[in-house]
Amino acid sequence: MSVQPCCTLLAALIIFISCSKSAGSSNSASIDVTKQWFIDDAGLLIQGLSDGQWSNRAFTSQEQNLFSSLDTANLAGTSQPDSVFEESPVSHNYIIPNPYSAYSQLHFQFTNGFSGTIMFKMVVVDNHLKPVDKEAFRIQASVCSGCAMPFSNSSLIRIMPNIPAGQYRLYYTLGSVSNPQFYTSWGNIQRNP
Repeated sequence: MSVQPCCTLLAALIIFISCSKSAGSSNSASIDVTKQWFIDDAGLLIQGLSDGQWSNRAFTSQEQNLFSSLDTANLAGTSQPDSVFEESPVSHNYIIPNPYSAYSQLHFQFTNGFSGTIMFKMVVVDNHLKPVDKEAFRIQASVCSGCAMPFSNSSLIRIMPNIPAGQYRLYYTLGSVSNPQFYTSWGNIQRNP
């Protein structure tokens, strides 16, 4: 009879350990927010990485779900440009500066002749892909008079995520009524105290 309680105890211990391992593995995904691009106040790249940050890219379903609460933004009256430029050294779609203290900026350049309103949505997440700030607002492309570039329409926006000092990832989309997410990107950001 003393064998049966020992086997029961061993079986209970195995089940407990298995459940603990399962629970630990179901935690939210971790992302590396330490790989930072460093950009000075003038927008000059100090250090960049060849890792795809700040370029147009497809989101995973988990990344796409970060924007579900912002899907109620009214897209009426918005339009889509032919292109969003991201070629160096003329156009950069990363925040300026990085790291930043109070606010940072994003600058977009669109094909010449585009004059319209675009919906900008952003989600800032921590290293567990947990949203810490979200925002959606309209941006207006403006024409650069006298610019000798193939793209003279641009938009400069100021973003001020409501986050404490630390390292994060900024996901953002550009959208219109005809295509709610025609440009999707992310990059790691750092807020200093």
